[in-house]
Amino acid sequence: LETYGISKLACLYECQTTKDQFGLDFSYVIPHNFQGKYVNSSSLYRNFIGIAAREALNERNIPVFGSGEQSRQFSDIKYLCDPLEKLLYTDCPIVSLGADTYYKVIEIANIIKKIAKKDNKNIDIDFLPERHEALHSWCSHDLAKKILGFKDNTDIEKLCYDVYNWIKLSLTHKSKKMKFQINKGLPKGWI
Repeated sequence: LETYGISKLACLYECQTTKDQFGLDFSYVIPHNFQGKYVNSSSLYRNFIGIAAREALNERNIPVFGSGEQSRQFSDIKYLCDPLEKLLYTDCPIVSLGADTYYKVIEIANIIKKIAKKDNKNIDIDFLPERHEALHSWCSHDLAKKILGFKDNTDIEKLCYDVYNWIKLSLTHKSKKMKFQINKGLPKGWI
């Protein structure tokens, strides 16, 4: 378990309780690891493809926590809009949206490293201490496919290339570290 996952679950319980108590319908959408052009690339804490691309463009090594063997289902944001619109007119209270294909974080880091090398950026990968997170995160999208016609055709190399070039065009967005009230247990690089 990790606090991020627990907070998502707590939000779902809040929605269900509100429906039970007040009769308010809800749709709880669980999009995961959506990346792409126009996605916030200034965060130091979210959206790994954006973080890796931004660091490479600034000629800093790509930070990877642990071995990089963590697997995630990265999706191009362009596949999210259509099912979200359909959800407005569908009785589907809980739905996960995202890719079916898994990629290891180290694979994504190496794709960005290859793109950066073609851009004459000589960067490497910094392996940081492992943080408290799920090693393999997986969601089923069967309901989204059935009810919303969701289809994800993410080309991971093209997605990484697009994110890299989007950030290259918008490097005026500076990242800044947040000030946390509690630093204990935060990953190195966050504080």
